Amino acid sequence: MTRHREAGMTLIEILIAMSIMAILSVLGYKAFSNLLIARESLMATSQRWVDLARGFRRVETDIARLPTAAAQEDARRDGQRGLPLRLDSGGSAGHLELQVFSGMTPEGRETIRYQAGDGLTWQAQKQGVSKLASPWRVFPAGYQVSWRVMGADGSFTEVWPREGESSALPRALEMHVVMPDGTGVTRLWNLP
Repeated sequence: MTRHREAGMTLIEILIAMSIMAILSVLGYKAFSNLLIARESLMATSQRWVDLARGFRRVETDIARLPTAAAQEDARRDGQRGLPLRLDSGGSAGHLELQVFSGMTPEGRETIRYQAGDGLTWQAQKQGVSKLASPWRVFPAGYQVSWRVMGADGSFTEVWPREGESSALPRALEMHVVMPDGTGVTRLWNLP
């Protein structure tokens, strides 16, 4: 008589198969978890760079509205005084103030004020209106912002106007931003 062995798995084979499946599941879960962590980190980094680009674009738009040297000379001839750019970037909370052209006011001028500290805010004030608009946050808390301007002699300063400078615009505006992760980015704009 021959004995037929029935096809099937022994208990040991089932336990080994389950152990291998458990090990593969844990490895798969760890890989998926690391993928989610990397995705979150990438999204946060991407958001910081988007915030930075948006902030630089805001400043660039306002700088484009500054009066040219010829427009400043015309304003002086008409008896209008005033500096188109004022800067006090000393210390931890500096500010930049711009007198720009505006089609939204009868006088055609508007005051833009950037306030640095922990983050950066932007405010606009139309000529003839005594109250500044509510501040708009350009950079959230955690961003550190500082400015410098380049005078006619090519040297940089954190205060404008300097003693002995005329009411003209400086040659360039430099903005330095340190993001929350410690990355520093500097942007330089030529002024009209």
